Amino acid sequence: MPKHDFVNIGDVLDYEFLQGEIKTIDETTDTCTVLVGSTIFSAIIFYHCEPDSELRSNGAMQDGATGFVVGDQVFVMKKKVLNPQITEVKVVGHVNGCRHCVSDGSGYFVFFQDGDNLKISSCDFSDTSVTVNATKNADALKVSNWISGYPILNPVTWNIKKFRHNVMRNGVRAESDLYYIHTSLYYWPDPYSGWTNFVAANPAHPLVTNNLNSEITYSAQLMTDLQTVNYNVNHGHSYVSDPLGSDNWKILTAGQSGDCEDFALTKAQALLALGYPASALHIECSEIADPEEATRTGHAWLVVQTSTGDYALDLNSDTVALNSALSFGGKEFICRRRQIGSNWAFISSFSPTSGCENAPLGYNFNYIFDPLLNILYPLPQDSYLRPFAYPCQIINDPEKSYHEWDDNPAAPSINFSADNNYIYFATNGTLYTYRLDENVLTEVSHETYTGNGFVQRDGTLLDSNPAAPPYDNDAGITEIPYWWWWCVNAEVISPDGYYDYQYQYYNRFIWPTPPIQE
Repeated sequence: MPKHDFVNIGDVLDYEFLQGEIKTIDETTDTCTVLVGSTIFSAIIFYHCEPDSELRSNGAMQDGATGFVVGDQVFVMKKKVLNPQITEVKVVGHVNGCRHCVSDGSGYFVFFQDGDNLKISSCDFSDTSVTVNATKNADALKVSNWISGYPILNPVTWNIKKFRHNVMRNGVRAESDLYYIHTSLYYWPDPYSGWTNFVAANPAHPLVTNNLNSEITYSAQLMTDLQTVNYNVNHGHSYVSDPLGSDNWKILTAGQSGDCEDFALTKAQALLALGYPASALHIECSEIADPEEATRTGHAWLVVQTSTGDYALDLNSDTVALNSALSFGGKEFICRRRQIGSNWAFISSFSPTSGCENAPLGYNFNYIFDPLLNILYPLPQDSYLRPFAYPCQIINDPEKSYHEWDDNPAAPSINFSADNNYIYFATNGTLYTYRLDENVLTEVSHETYTGNGFVQRDGTLLDSNPAAPPYDNDAGITEIPYWWWWCVNAEVISPDGYYDYQYQYYNRFIWPTPPIQE
């Protein structure tokens, strides 16, 4: 990571270290404005969570701004001058912990066919090369095709769109990057049946109701409490696995036996009783790579998020250590997921693909993805066509000589409000309005509609059956034709990261004809 090298002690004394609040962020330059006391300064972001970060020509760290949001309390290194230049004011870290920074070109997945095997590679992309970090067989990650009993491997379909949205983060609404994903992959929103049952039986438990994601300030007392709770639970209960097919998550009573997730829940309960916040306590689960016969294929433990890192409280060790160093008898953990409230965040490579299913061609699913928490939020799954195509369904009636059009749209349509506060999603006759609050995709409202078309940034549907477009007849005169035209799909135009549409009209009665653009 780039460093600020002081020339001598006099240079050190020329700077002061202050606490401030982020007021605005510019990710294109990794700069910001920061409020220090009663004064707002322009500053560069001089922080990145990855060791291989690079320095911009303006002195900021490349992509450092992606680790901050408006309202963050930060440390500022400012030169002691009356009117400092932007390069003389540096945001050098968070007051309370940190966030993961986004790195261009990292964290991509490539699906490919290798003989009869579907494989998935985790890759980093640059302008000139692709680096393959790791490759797994799809079946090892439990990626299955819905069609079974046939020698058919369904292609993986994937469409993605980045947009900006004002997200509630730890009580402050701030603009963040989100993604709309349309794919053939079905992701289980609740991958662990035992957790689903625990949530249903304990709807008011702090781990369930918590919607925040925070860190505890590191202290000697904190580590003493973590070590004590971990040791006491590990030695106060015996390990007994659940019967096959019965995944029962529970908080253990005195002397009661249980398995790994029960130990994790019991440790969380003990720390909650000591006054630690549920927002910093999370259950983490993972698959174990290449387990031997008679060993567990999955594992669970408690993670405590602190200002100096995440710590694991595991039943296999009485010593509390950094979560990143945890393994199972030297075996790799893959497909890690971490519980945040009732949702599960993706923590490690390949975890998004663990347990998902690839649907047959024609079945597609829609999600909103938050890259800061790494959570996928499912949207209503009642459409089988890709977005922006065929807003009207065709009904073949053998008693008619032409195709009859149904009044219900067949493809989903999505857009994002001009003020970035709402997400509009239209599908199968219902227009939904959402916003993202912490780790909950909140439905603000929904309404039915009968027309056909694509949703606009004001939340209204643009009619796919407007007045017929003008037509140049053989005499060179532009006129409105007497026959009817219909929009059957649209070109998607995306200025400024949002959707616009350009309709393609077809003659309804003389099918097919070349499209007429609006």
